[in-house]
Amino acid sequence: MALTPEDVVNKRFQQTKFREGYDQDEVDDFLDEIVVELRRLSTENAELREKLAEAGSGVPVAAAEPVAAAPAAVAPAATKADDADAASSANDLLTLARRLHEEHVQEGATKRDALIAEGHETATRLVAEAEATATIAQIKSGEPFGKVAKQKSIDPSKEQNGQAGWVLPNQINPSIALVMTNLPKGGMSSTPIQTPNGWYIIKLEEKRPFKVPSFDETKNQVRANLVAQKQAEFINALREKAKITQ
Repeated sequence: MALTPEDVVNKRFQQTKFREGYDQDEVDDFLDEIVVELRRLSTENAELREKLAEAGSGVPVAAAEPVAAAPAAVAPAATKADDADAASSANDLLTLARRLHEEHVQEGATKRDALIAEGHETATRLVAEAEATATIAQIKSGEPFGKVAKQKSIDPSKEQNGQAGWVLPNQINPSIALVMTNLPKGGMSSTPIQTPNGWYIIKLEEKRPFKVPSFDETKNQVRANLVAQKQAEFINALREKAKITQ
């Protein structure tokens, strides 16, 4: 069966099981089919040109019968039209083949870059987790928590030997809060805790009940906050009303 442009447009390739993209052998075979078809069309074009030349140089046998000679005048025009259509079809097939090849190459490159980026991200995460696990083992072997935190932590609290101060569970990352609330006094997380900011190792130094401060204990702070708020509002109002001239 002759290959048509519709065959090229509707061609579907099977996906491979071991890598992203299409089966390269199948794509190559399909392009080989296109090459064979293009060669066939080129051969037909050459034969049509030869026939056209012969028809143009021949002498009509029945010159006295104009009606019988009429088809001979129409035949060359039809041959030229077929020749042009065949050449156009060959060019269309070649254009489609090139476009399909470029699309497959681009799709493969995009998926390749995505896989490489994902691989780098996974490798970075695994390395960081392994380092955090080794740090836990170092602390369990007898190294002071504060000393190790000062050496290896990337959190600002490293300057205070890892001391984060008093915190409420709702003030910290939920993953850390879940581990913290279940630790006994002096306990340390047995495995690294993953957060968007990296891996954490926590040690619970102390627990105490949360007490809502009385008004007398907080009135000075409340007054200072209100004064600062009013000052900011007053300054913003002056800026909005001010007219600057140059």
